[in-house]
Amino acid sequence: MPLAKAFPAEEVFYDGSQIRGHWALETFDLEGDSAVCFVGGCDVAPEHMADLEDKRAGSRICGARMLHIVVEHFDCDLRLVTTRQRLLAALAAAEWAARTGAKITRRGDDLYDAEAKLSISVGVRTRVSGKIHFGVNVTNEGTPVPTRALSDYGIEPMDFGRALVEHYERELDGIERAMTLVVGVD
Repeated sequence: MPLAKAFPAEEVFYDGSQIRGHWALETFDLEGDSAVCFVGGCDVAPEHMADLEDKRAGSRICGARMLHIVVEHFDCDLRLVTTRQRLLAALAAAEWAARTGAKITRRGDDLYDAEAKLSISVGVRTRVSGKIHFGVNVTNEGTPVPTRALSDYGIEPMDFGRALVEHYERELDGIERAMTLVVGVD
């Protein structure tokens, strides 16, 4: 399952509007399933907040500088998008631990080092696609909760993001291949 990918060098501010369908096509000319990885600030506007639990609690989702990965798939319902969201989070935890030796844990779709939060994430269904936003703090500035960031571990953000997107794509490809190598039972 090849992904069209973009890794823009310029910073992109994430306000939640990037979770709409066809954002990657409109912004980066990426057709089909895609992943866009970029660094930029984050402050999710209330009108773009998709997580109802956060919305009801009046939570603020923000950070001065984050690594963002926005994924879009056109073949999935909400259950599959949520499964892929958690796959992406699990791969991020594994990549982080492999680079640093830190004990990174995943709780649902969020990553933690002890009680310090490392990531934010949401998976949604648009009218035309399933979307995932996965964000990791590059710095701890501007976060509303105790966090740890890539900078605390000496991890270069875009290198980490590129590796994560490539690993995610390999996993999807492996799933597709594995489905063709089993015998059906009648």
